[in-house]
Parts: sequence; C-alpha cells; structure tokens
Amino acid sequence: MYTYLVVDDEYYTRKGIIKKLESLSDQITCIGEAENGTSALEQIEQKKPDIVITDMQMPVMHGNKLLLTLADSYPNIQIIVISGYKDFDYVKNALSANAVNYILKPFSKQELCETMKKAISKIKSSQTSHLQIALHEEEMEQLHYKYDLSLLQNLLMGLSVSEIKITSKKLYFISQNHQHLVIQLHSLLPLPDSLIQTCLIDCGMSELAIYLPNPNNDDSGYLILFLPETAAVSVNSLCSNFINQLNHLNSNLKSSTIYGISKIHPNLMQLHTAYLESCQALNQMMPNNEKSIFEYKKLENSIFEWDKQDEFLFRLEAGDITAVQALIEELFTLYENTKDCNTHVIKYTFFQLENQLHTLISIYFEQSISTESASINNIFHSIYFLEELKSYYLQYFTQIASLLKSKNVYASKTLIEQVQYYTEHNYNKNITLEFLSCLFYVNRSYLSHEFKLKTQLKYIDYLNEIRIRHAKDLLQNTDKKLYQIAKSVGYDNVKYFFRVFKKYTDQTPEQYRASFRI
Repeated sequence: MYTYLVVDDEYYTRKGIIKKLESLSDQITCIGEAENGTSALEQIEQKKPDIVITDMQMPVMHGNKLLLTLADSYPNIQIIVISGYKDFDYVKNALSANAVNYILKPFSKQELCETMKKAISKIKSSQTSHLQIALHEEEMEQLHYKYDLSLLQNLLMGLSVSEIKITSKKLYFISQNHQHLVIQLHSLLPLPDSLIQTCLIDCGMSELAIYLPNPNNDDSGYLILFLPETAAVSVNSLCSNFINQLNHLNSNLKSSTIYGISKIHPNLMQLHTAYLESCQALNQMMPNNEKSIFEYKKLENSIFEWDKQDEFLFRLEAGDITAVQALIEELFTLYENTKDCNTHVIKYTFFQLENQLHTLISIYFEQSISTESASINNIFHSIYFLEELKSYYLQYFTQIASLLKSKNVYASKTLIEQVQYYTEHNYNKNITLEFLSCLFYVNRSYLSHEFKLKTQLKYIDYLNEIRIRHAKDLLQNTDKKLYQIAKSVGYDNVKYFFRVFKKYTDQTPEQYRASFRI
C-alpha cells in the first residue's frame, strides 16, 4: 500500500481529489492534508508519504518553493502538480522537480487516476535503476513535448513567452529549421487530430510539420510547416501534397474545407504574424466560390454599401426582432449576388455596423455591451463560411434587438413623438419624409400633414432647426473646420449649409463663431 499527501489551500478541492482517487483504494491511502507548503513539509517530515499531490497558488509557502524543497530534500517522493494556471514558469518548475504530471484544473477523475497510476508505477520501477532511468527519460520527454506544444500554441496566438527554447527530442528539428509558414484549416466538418497526423505521415511531412488543433473548435486547426533554407521540394508542392492526401483520406473534406496559407517567415517570433496572415488569406473567400486554397495577400478595409443600414439600426433600436432578422436575411442575399464581395468585406461592414450599435446601446444601458471581442477575435479570425456568418449575426442581432425591446424606446410614444425622438438622435443622417414614412409604416403626405398639425412646423424646418442648433454649439465650443461641422450635423454640401445657417440665424457660420471670439 502506497501513501499520499494532498496539498491545496481549498478545502473542497482537497476532498475532491481524495474522492476521485477512491477507486485506487486497494493500492493507495491518504495519510494527510495540508493547506500550504509549510504545513505540507511538516507532515512530510513526520509521515514520509510516497506521493505528494500539490497545488501551485497557495498562501504562506508557494507551490514553486515547495517543489524546490521536495526536489532537494525528498528526491524519492513522487510529485503530482495541479494548477488552475497554464503558466510556463509553473510547468518549468514542475519539470525541474521531476513531477509525474502537470494537471490543469478542472481535471477529470480519469486524468487524476491515470496520473496516480503513473506515480505508483514509478515507485515500483525504482527497484530496478535501469528501468527507472528509462521511464524517467520517457516521461520527461512527454513533459517537454507538452511544454513545446504549449509554447508553439502561445506563440501562434500572440501570447507572450519568456523565452523560445525547444526542449523535446521529438520537436528538436524546429531548432534547426525556424523558417516556417502556417496553413489554417477550416471546415464544416470535424477535423480529427488523428486524421491530420496520419496524413502528415503518409506525405512524409511528420518531421517537417506540427498540427495544433483549435482548442475551442474541432472544425479548425493550424499546420505549422517548417522549411529548411534549401528545400528539395517547393512550398506549393508540399502544401498541395498535404491537401490532396487529406482529401484522399476523407473525401467529404474536399467540398467542406478551406485552407489559408501565410507567407514564409524566418523565425518563431513571427509565428503570430503568420497566423494572422492565414486568417486574412481565408477572408478572401467569396460566396458561391468553389476555390478552397487561399494564399495570403493584403486586403483593404472596404465597406459594402447598403441602402437600408439606417433602417436596420432603427429596427434594432425599436426592438423589432422580426424586421431585424428579415433585413439580415436580405443583406446576406445581396452578398451572395454581388460580384467581388469577399468575406473580409462582409466582416468589416458588420464591424462598422457594430461600432454604430455600440454608440446606440450606450444611450440606453449604463454598462455598454462590448462588441470588440465578437468583432475581432470571434469573427475575423474564426468564421469564414457565409452560412456561419449569417447564423452568427442572426443570433447576435436578435439578442441585441431583444435587449432594446425591453426599453420600449418607441412603443410608448405617439407617431409625431416617435418622429421627433428619431430626428433628435439621428439629425446627422440623411433623413427625409420618405424615409421616415417607411420607418413608421405611414403615408408620406399623412406624416407631413400630421407633423405640421402637431408642431406648427414643416418637417424640413424642424430638422434644420435641430441641425443648426448643434452647429452653433460646435462653432462656439470647438475649433473644427466649417466643412467638418457641416458634415457632422448632416450637411454634405458646405455651401448649402452656409445658406441654411444664414437663413435661420441671419449670420454666416464665420460671423457666428467670430462673435464668441471677441
């Protein structure tokens, strides 16, 4: 019977570990619990456990210091490290202390039991020194390999690392060939890791490439292809061979998978740049385009001109869920039927829409809803098929419309009050009676008549008065140029702005501004 000690500052975590190990009660028994490193060392000295299961983040004595002490003073004790932090320094300290494994919280019963079995196996094998050394080297290699993969994953995603050093024998070839490119795979079907590994072996690329599955989606992943400076085979040939072999292994992938290929980069510090280029390569995809392989090229941020954008924002503000969904469906139909409208244009157009929406929402909610993560990370770098984009934005804008519906922005107002409210908040846009009659589902003539009846003003005069009021404020309190002020209050034509301003104030904009600068 082997004994173990559990070290963790959280009571329920300690009890959970003991509970998960009950299935091994015929081989092991818990002889104590400690809530910090100091208490653990006292019990280790008294009870001499065979195995220590320890957390890293603890008060009094940190796990790092405990590991160092165990490695120096109790080298025969088997160590299992558990932590809620995927920290390279923690992993390196665990490696230095010859830990059996580094387990990330939350962890399963199976993972913990399997690790405990490894610890027991190590204790048994210590009877034969040669076998112990061989086992130790193998496990060390696995830990080094895990560390290397984590290092590459973090470099790929742009996370900072303290140093770039490949430590496993399996990936040592990277040290000799830092020149690399990234192929991003994105599919409508799952991409099993085992299938990709088989493909690499069949292509003879297992010593040239590493596949990193997307940890968040099983339908995408990243192939890092490392290239000797003098390669006997061209890059295009290597990429084509891999893709053809993958399609051969699973014919369903041929029509459902796209590949984005980055430029070649000289060192691992540019791995994240290569990743971003692979994303941008995939953003070249167009609706109804049968092309599946895209090589990186710089894309300009251009917006798809949609004449119903203002109506869409109004329907959102009004919480009209049905109309919002219908307009999104209509917009994506336009995308499908528009030549040269690639995924990047679609995403950037929605990104600009979300920026306007962000301003709109801030009017009604104290804590504004963040759109940055959705716009940049989730969309620009992870969704590429048109149907995926439509599904995402239907869900996203439906949720926003539902939130705004609860505010009853327009529901509690009369028709003319609704028109006035909309005008006050959108005076800088191209507003006409025709457009307003469309928004509020009324006849143009009827709206014109009712508006004058209720306000004693023609609508155009009401709109101009609001615009001129805001223009006067900008003239008085800012140093903006006149053409900038004109545009910011809704006048694209500066000369027309001058005429309207003088009509309502008996002064030119320059004269009005000068009167406050005396």
